[in-house]
Amino acid sequence: MSGLFIGFFHLSLLFRYFLNAVISAQSNHG
Repeated sequence: MSGLFIGFFHLSLLFRYFLNAVISAQSNHG
């Protein structure tokens, strides 16, 4: 269960990083 929680946390962190990169790219483009 602990491993699953860590995996979910890492996935969430990666998703936030990806979302931030997309927003930054759109802002730079616009």
